[in-house]
Amino acid sequence: MTESTIKTWQNFYPEGVKHTLSYPSATIQALLEHKLLQNPKTKMLNFLGLTVDLLDLERLSTSFATSLNELRLKKGERVLLSMPNSPQFAISLFGILKAGGIPVCIDFLGTADAFEKAIKETEPYIAILCSDLTEEKDLYSAFEAAISKIGKESVAHIITTSLFEILPPIQQVLSGSTFKIKSNRRKETLSWSKLVFEAPNEEKNVESSESDIALIQYKSDNKGVVLTHKNLIGNATQFSSWFALTQSEVILATIPFTSTRGLIPTLLASLVSGAQLSVLPLFLAQEVAKTIEKDSVSFLPVTPKMLDLLALNEETKKRNLSSLKTCVCITGEVPPTIKTNFENTLKESSGSTVKIIECYGLIEACAFTHANSPKAQKTGSIGLPLPDTEVAVLDPDSFRPLDANKEGILAVKGPQVMAGYFNQPGNQPFNSEGWLITTIGVYFDQEGYFYLLGSLEESIVVNGKRIWAHEIEKVLNSHPAVKECSVTILQREKQLKANVVIKPGEKVSVQELVNYCKTKLTPEKIPKQIEIVRELKF
Repeated sequence: MTESTIKTWQNFYPEGVKHTLSYPSATIQALLEHKLLQNPKTKMLNFLGLTVDLLDLERLSTSFATSLNELRLKKGERVLLSMPNSPQFAISLFGILKAGGIPVCIDFLGTADAFEKAIKETEPYIAILCSDLTEEKDLYSAFEAAISKIGKESVAHIITTSLFEILPPIQQVLSGSTFKIKSNRRKETLSWSKLVFEAPNEEKNVESSESDIALIQYKSDNKGVVLTHKNLIGNATQFSSWFALTQSEVILATIPFTSTRGLIPTLLASLVSGAQLSVLPLFLAQEVAKTIEKDSVSFLPVTPKMLDLLALNEETKKRNLSSLKTCVCITGEVPPTIKTNFENTLKESSGSTVKIIECYGLIEACAFTHANSPKAQKTGSIGLPLPDTEVAVLDPDSFRPLDANKEGILAVKGPQVMAGYFNQPGNQPFNSEGWLITTIGVYFDQEGYFYLLGSLEESIVVNGKRIWAHEIEKVLNSHPAVKECSVTILQREKQLKANVVIKPGEKVSVQELVNYCKTKLTPEKIPKQIEIVRELKF
């Protein structure tokens, strides 16, 4: 990207946001201690009526760190951490870091194979999990199946918690009923509560620096992404600065903390900015609507699916959600119909206007590399590069930098870019100059706004031209009768297949959709198969 383009897109930055930021030179646990000194009674998070302030978080995480050290956890040893959003997650995360350990985060709904790979690669000394039963799953079962296959001695100590055990008894019953979660105590494991509430509150300072590993995040492709304190605090600072988060903000956390896309815009952004945090263990649209009203939530990180479920839920239509000012879509573009439906629902129910701002990033870059400016959004764009984020679009074959409006793959450099993949010395996606070379197809316009095309795996070359699935999705999503769609590549046949969901009350035939595509796309880009479905499978 040229200097002139950089100067152009800086003109669209949010008011007060500079191209270069000042970052805290600290570890995550040191940042917590620093915030504590400023105001120990600052409210950190609210969990189903339970308030945890900075002093609580500091004291309880210190007690947990003491217990981990008594279990002989050594500096640099890995600790598997997998549970829904809760105070236990936050206390465990800070406790592990204080004790000198490295959290290894994996989706609590992950498969036994995913747990097995993470355990084999990282060799965690301790595992901390939730053992509850949801309607769909025993949250402990995948881990249990993995260690049964590897060998139970593969993890020295297993600690389990029940999500609602820290709540008053009546609230435990009510929350269990609301979220359809049952406690399922595993007596063969160590009790999280005992290790926290019965441990001495003795500060045992394990030295660490901002360049130390703070987290290993396992992705859906089962690669472990190594992130330092500097990476995580850097991306949280970029995010907080971009959206001007302050102590007056109330952020609702429903996206799992076990993903950095859930952790950074909520827990870590709250730590950096001082914003208050409201936490739900699972996404239930009716509970999200109730919580927005009850806690006066102003800032909501979401996915398009979450927005759709909220717009359709009756509770959303009954509640006063006027406190909600900003919804940040963490996965890029929101289909126009879903965006419009949600905006209209809030206008009709609360008489309020909400900004839906699209962001984008990779786990390899913590969470976020791009975001639309609240003052200058562009439809269909993932936005501008965040402060201190260098970006380039490269030819996927020659890796030559490309100019505006040329399709290629994204390359990124910045404070949020990972240290590398864990334990994969021959499989690191960096060039000799330290740029992260991705397989994500993008292009940028003359003003520096980026547009997502999909991954190389979601593209095919026909007659010497590369065709990206996401481009076809955008065209189909623009049809007046289409709610959302998904386009997949049939690599063997070199063909495109589209699954399309139609808006309620609308009627459209497959042939009409084909004809619409013909008006927007060249012949080779028109899907050979279009199927109308009730809902998309994610």
